[in-house]
Amino acid sequence: MKQFIVLFFVLLMACKSEVAELPDGILPPDKMKVILADIHLADALAETKAEAGLSEKMLNDKYYEQIFADRNVSQAAFYTSYKYYETHPEWMNKLYDDVLTEMSRKEEKISKQ
Repeated sequence: MKQFIVLFFVLLMACKSEVAELPDGILPPDKMKVILADIHLADALAETKAEAGLSEKMLNDKYYEQIFADRNVSQAAFYTSYKYYETHPEWMNKLYDDVLTEMSRKEEKISKQ
């Protein structure tokens, strides 16, 4: 019986999620993936408009401000969360897998219009 209990706990620990829980104040991955997808699209738009003579930095600042307002997130909360994800590769890899999926979904939606 003792061996069964030990085996049970070993199996239970093996089933434990590999990704640690997020600390308080860190934006959840679902919210981060949408914001990051928006930011990457904004970067591409700003770069395109900059080729027409506009300031890419000014456009990025304006777009980011709008993204944060639309998503009801402060710039500080976003950057704090991004730094956290950056220092936790297991989270960042999963996050960017989701970002790529989100961007593909948006691209598909746009191409159907």
